[in-house]
Amino acid sequence: MKKLISISLITAVLVTSVFADEGNVAGEEDTKPRMQPLLNYEAGSITTAKWDEPENRHYTYSNFDKVHPYPTIISRGTGPVHPLPVVENGMQYLRDFRIKPWKDADEMNLSRYLYETRADAFVVLKDGKLVYEAYPRQLQQDQPHTMMSSSKSLTAMVIAQLIAQGKTSLDTKIKDIIPELGSAFDGVTLHQALNMDVAMKFSEDYTDPNSEGNRIFVAECWGEGCENDPEGARGFLKSLTSEDTSDNPDNITLYNSAVTSVLGWVIERITGMNYNYAVSYYLFKHVGAEHNAIGLNDQTGFAHASGYVAFTARDAARLYSAIGNDGIAPTSQRIIPKGYISKHVYGDKEATIYPYGTESDWKYSHQLIYNDKGGMAHMGYGGQLWYSNKDTGVTIIQMSSIDAEGAAVTYNSAHALLDMADKVNDLLKDKKF
Repeated sequence: MKKLISISLITAVLVTSVFADEGNVAGEEDTKPRMQPLLNYEAGSITTAKWDEPENRHYTYSNFDKVHPYPTIISRGTGPVHPLPVVENGMQYLRDFRIKPWKDADEMNLSRYLYETRADAFVVLKDGKLVYEAYPRQLQQDQPHTMMSSSKSLTAMVIAQLIAQGKTSLDTKIKDIIPELGSAFDGVTLHQALNMDVAMKFSEDYTDPNSEGNRIFVAECWGEGCENDPEGARGFLKSLTSEDTSDNPDNITLYNSAVTSVLGWVIERITGMNYNYAVSYYLFKHVGAEHNAIGLNDQTGFAHASGYVAFTARDAARLYSAIGNDGIAPTSQRIIPKGYISKHVYGDKEATIYPYGTESDWKYSHQLIYNDKGGMAHMGYGGQLWYSNKDTGVTIIQMSSIDAEGAAVTYNSAHALLDMADKVNDLLKDKKF
């Protein structure tokens, strides 16, 4: 059976640690030795082929536009910045946080969790108020950081608006919109693509040097692998062929970044806009962001919807909090149609099963995962996470970097991120600020 989900796109942590802790919760001692991080601050030494080497990763994640080719601005628009009121002494509400994030790890508090998961930024909102904010390493509050695959959900947010406008529907066949796609998308509906329910002859096992997945790893991420193709990444996507759909009898999420890239192409084809511009037009300029975001294109101008958008942590919180608030942004502007989440995500009978997280069961629908606690989320390579809860008003953003070899291939981090979100949500769900 094909690999069910890309390990590399959801992983973040290694049991060993290589950077200074921000400190423990008051009254708790921790004598574990601290070591300085391996961080590179010379962008000139980082090529697109070397972005993921240990000394380059933090710089790459937090200086996306300086490392990757063909960056583009995702405009915040001209509206006023929406303030985030600060909950006084907000950390006290998370003092009881305890987590055992992976097998054989010690139970740890929130501060220690951020240390072990190499967090660059950590923001928690409750009902639009800033409960907790930390930048444990060198990332600055006003500095964008890539969200990697956790930005996949933006495609579904835009498509929801296009459906509401009558420009497409969940039952629309992908090839009715992009007929030049290969057999991988024969008969595939927009709904199936949103749910990662597309079986194709393509693997995302980037740890295997002989894997087909390395084709998209190069072709999509940097443009180097498709620069000789006049169609760029589109040429790669058109080459994908189908796989036997009976290979997934348990309805497990067939996680594949190529599917999200095609959804970005759908948005471009329907709207006539570059995908990154569409993200600004339909979403980002309506949330009261403080700073412009950054997206990537290939050399043809085709935007990479599969996971290459960088926000500041606060702006990411402003944007993704709308998912848990029935589509209403902090500015009170609606960016997802009313009732869409309850009807098409929580009411989705075609949702696939997402096999991560130990505190609750998760399913995949509309380029996000959801659980029976009201939580919705998506993870990204290197330890990125957004989480927004429709029942409690809690929103969590974690941005991280990997600084050690092997950290990208452990299942531990997927469980750690989701279990963390469940625990923070449980601590805050009944609090009134």
